[in-house]
Amino acid sequence: GLNSPFDQRDMQLKVLIKLEKMVSKGATIVGPKPLDVPGMQDHESRSAKLRTLADKMWGACDGTTVKQNSYGKGKVVWGLNARQWLSQESIGPDFSCQTEKHEAHLDYIHQQTKDTDIYFVRNKSLLPVSADCLFRVKDRTPQLWDPTNGSMEPMFVYKTVDGGTSVRLDLPPGSSVFVVFGKSYASGSIDSVVRTSEMNDASLPAERVVEMGKTSTTIQCWQNGQYTLTDNNGQKKQVKVDNLPAPSILAGEWTIDFDPKWGAPAQI
Repeated sequence: GLNSPFDQRDMQLKVLIKLEKMVSKGATIVGPKPLDVPGMQDHESRSAKLRTLADKMWGACDGTTVKQNSYGKGKVVWGLNARQWLSQESIGPDFSCQTEKHEAHLDYIHQQTKDTDIYFVRNKSLLPVSADCLFRVKDRTPQLWDPTNGSMEPMFVYKTVDGGTSVRLDLPPGSSVFVVFGKSYASGSIDSVVRTSEMNDASLPAERVVEMGKTSTTIQCWQNGQYTLTDNNGQKKQVKVDNLPAPSILAGEWTIDFDPKWGAPAQI
C-alpha cells in the first residue's frame, strides 16, 4: 500500500496515472482524492484530466461517510491513516520488538526474494538488547547471519505465533545481524530455553541451542543451574548443569593486545 499526507490535495497528473495502474493491478493507496495539479503550464487542462481520473478511482469515497472504494484489483482508502487501515485489515507490523523496554532500541530493513525473507536488524543503542522479536513470516525457518564474521547459523529456538514468527535476539550495543527466513534449514525447533534456578547473573550471555538432532540437543550456557526446554509440541525437558568452573578474577596487572589494523590502540 501507499500512504499519502492527509492535507495534500495536489498531485502531478503523471503520478496519478502511475498510481491508477498500480491500483488496477492490486495495490492499495491511502490518502485524500487529489483536486489540482501544481504549476501554471496548461494548468486547467491537466487539472481537469486529474479530477476525471481521481473521480473514477475514489468513486463514492469521501473520507467521511465512505472511507474505501474498490478499483480494479485494488482499492483506495481515505479517512484512515495507514496504521488504522492495516489494523482494520488485521495486518500486523512487518517487524516488532515484543520486549517493551527495548522497543525503541531496534531498527530494521526487510528485503524479499522469491523464496527468502531477509531482515537486517540493528541495535541502535549503547545498551545490550535481549528481546523477543516478531517477524511477519510464516512457514519458514530462521537463520542468523553475522555481518562481522560471515557466519550463518540455523536458529533452533523460535515460535510460530499469530502474526508471524517470534525469535529471541541477543544484540550487543551497536551491533547488527541478518535474520534470514528460508526453506527448512533445521530438523526441528524449540519454543524456549529458560534457566529456572533462582540465582541468575544477568551480565552473562543468554543460553542458546547450538545443535539439534533427532535424539539430542546441545545447549550453550554460561552459568550452572536448572534449564527447561520446551519444544514446539509443548513437551518439556529438564537439564541440570553443575560442572561449569567459577569465573577467574584478574587481581594483578593485565594488558589486552589488539590487531593494529583495526584502528584501535595496539595495547591497553
